[in-house]
Amino acid sequence: MNPETLAKQALVEHETLNHVMDALRITLAWQVPQRDLAAKVSSVRFMAQSFDRHLNRLMDLEEDGGYLQSARERQPHLWNRFEKRRTEHESFRETFRLLLPSLERVSSEDETLFNNLCHELRDLLGRVDVHSKAETALLQEAFLLEVGGEA
Repeated sequence: MNPETLAKQALVEHETLNHVMDALRITLAWQVPQRDLAAKVSSVRFMAQSFDRHLNRLMDLEEDGGYLQSARERQPHLWNRFEKRRTEHESFRETFRLLLPSLERVSSEDETLFNNLCHELRDLLGRVDVHSKAETALLQEAFLLEVGGEA
């Protein structure tokens, strides 16, 4: 895929992920009485699965011959910083690998466990926000700096 097409696809994927993250945050903030918790559990489950799919799609796009590789090749001195971003991707994947099965099994009767899982999801959303900002700044640095010179 040519770099321009890849960049456009990545932009669309980032926008989509942001919308999914916003929807998950709204779902997590939904205040329901205990007797209606089953509806919230179902909605959070659905949105978390969507978030996982979109996040993985974006990370795969970035990693598999994507713009992270192009940026790394363009600015090899930034290798360690790109590697840190990739390591964070692995951390997100591991978090979901552990979190989603628990979310699948949680009962609306176990409000404490469900609230703990919601807290973990909020924490993950925050980590992804921080990661995205750092990754965006790194990509801008990699593509906007002239190789061997000033911007």
